[in-house]
Amino acid sequence: MTPSAALSLVVASSGLLLGGLLWLMGRAAGWPVLGRGAAVVTAAALYCACNVVITLPVTDATVVVASQLNMFFAGLHILAWTRFLPVHDGRAPASWELWLGRAAVVASALSLVPGLLFDGVFTARVAWLDMDQHCGQSTLVGDAVMVGLTLALLLLMVDRVLRRGQVAYGRTYAAAMGTVFVAGVWDTSVTLGWLQQPFILDLAMLVVVAAVARTMMGQVAHTTRSLERLRADLEQAVRERTRQLEDARDALVASETLAALGRVAAGVAHEINNPLAAIRGNLEFLDMTLTDQTVPPHERQEALRDTVGSVDRIARVVRSLMDAGRRSGRAPVDVGAVRLLDCVEHALAAASTVAAPNVDTTVQVPDALVVEGDQGVLVQILSNLLVNARQAMRRDGVTRGTVHVVARQVDAWVQVDVVDDGPGIPQQVQKRLFEPFFTTRDPGDGTGLGLAVANGLAHALGARLTLAHTGAGGTTMRLTLRAAAPVPAPSLLPLLPGTRKRLLVVDDEPAVLRALQRVLSPRHDVTLSATVEDGLRHALGGAVDVILCDVMMPDGGAQQFYTQLQSTRPDLLERLVFITGGATNDATAAFLRRAGRPVLEKPVDPAALSRVVDASGPPSLTQDQGHPAHVPVH
Repeated sequence: MTPSAALSLVVASSGLLLGGLLWLMGRAAGWPVLGRGAAVVTAAALYCACNVVITLPVTDATVVVASQLNMFFAGLHILAWTRFLPVHDGRAPASWELWLGRAAVVASALSLVPGLLFDGVFTARVAWLDMDQHCGQSTLVGDAVMVGLTLALLLLMVDRVLRRGQVAYGRTYAAAMGTVFVAGVWDTSVTLGWLQQPFILDLAMLVVVAAVARTMMGQVAHTTRSLERLRADLEQAVRERTRQLEDARDALVASETLAALGRVAAGVAHEINNPLAAIRGNLEFLDMTLTDQTVPPHERQEALRDTVGSVDRIARVVRSLMDAGRRSGRAPVDVGAVRLLDCVEHALAAASTVAAPNVDTTVQVPDALVVEGDQGVLVQILSNLLVNARQAMRRDGVTRGTVHVVARQVDAWVQVDVVDDGPGIPQQVQKRLFEPFFTTRDPGDGTGLGLAVANGLAHALGARLTLAHTGAGGTTMRLTLRAAAPVPAPSLLPLLPGTRKRLLVVDDEPAVLRALQRVLSPRHDVTLSATVEDGLRHALGGAVDVILCDVMMPDGGAQQFYTQLQSTRPDLLERLVFITGGATNDATAAFLRRAGRPVLEKPVDPAALSRVVDASGPPSLTQDQGHPAHVPVH
């Protein structure tokens, strides 16, 4: 194989490979400039492929046909340039470029006419290479077409030179086309017999292939970098937009929270102010009639009962607010076996305070059903569900209907359904059913805490509260509890009549200390301390059967008291009972769980207090052992 044939083969193969690659990349990425560049290098490669045929030992007729194809692909090469450059520059093709492309198409078409451009074979001897070159002998028309295509390439080159400072790679394309122009003039001179040198247009076509490859790969790299910058900008924009959305969401949450606080404030104010008014009126009545012998005793007793009832009503409202903190199950709840029917009966009694004379209630709860839970918590959940069911049956200002309480055991679970025959719950309300402070009632007619508190308490017990059904025929709220073994009969070991215990009460509120002293001193010996330090002094220095300690105090409260006892007198820990107005943070709630001691919530019910005191501490000492009944507040 001659050097010319090898060069033609290299240019043809590399050009076809690059053209195919650019064409595929252009289709995949949607970049038309790559497809136009593929046409430029493919036409150059096919031109060189025809030269490979000419170098082979073939007939004269084959040489003429190959020369015709040479001219055909040369015209297509000029056409490809006129289509590629405008797209590369990002502009519409100029009119002269369109006419130039049409002329190139005509030249290509003429080259296919037998005998029009070539009528024989021309052989040129290159002595210094000891090589003969063959090509078609051009006619006058063929010479004119070659000159025209050469001038067309010159015109494109001049345009690139003029645009070199305005478009990308202008100098590169001008240099490539200049190389082809010079090579074309050289080969024409060889064909006319003016030069006895080898053809070099294939070498110039290699320059074209390299130039297009360089510029296209450079453009791909530039576009890739641009896309990377765009991606980074988009990510930054998304992050910024996300931050703005988060800020807007936080602002919306804060706004909704304030609105919810406003709604609950109205409801709580109504719920608390009414019993406060009754308490103040009753206390003023008692103060004015304390020495008035004309007022019947039963009226004073009635005023006292109303006052206690009002205090209990306020306590229930406050406890409902505190129970909202148990929604995540963080508040300490003691779980044990509880007879379900007892809880339902207590819940019915608690819910009876809601005036609903036209509402009937039916109960279908087997007497033997026992569940895991806490009776007080279950009563709170069920009473909330009953109150909610009664209020859900209000139509046109009138409440009427029937509430059914149905319980059944399903495998290891007990399902308690509270069913009303009200109008059902709208779809948009169902999404917010357990949301704290959300209510569809009028301001002052509810706090929106009933179902939210019930749901939180259910989670605290390891139970589930769900909306089982709702529609035009009514609503079913379902409480699912774990079934438990039957409750054994309690061991009745009452304290001996007249038995007294030595109590230590630690609280920083003097009024609370005095109230507890009044309640406890008739049956027990009571020592009062207003600080943790003084309480520890009494506990460590004297005989104490039961210690009642407030949880929240300025000097550390129950946690400090418990820690000191644990390190000095751990035997006294079993005599400790906590009294709290509410665990105000997670750390306090966690401490109460770890300590595992009884917890009484303020305001303390005297009967409950007496039961806890009777059940706590070691065996009681009798009064005749000489312990004083009252000790002043320290």
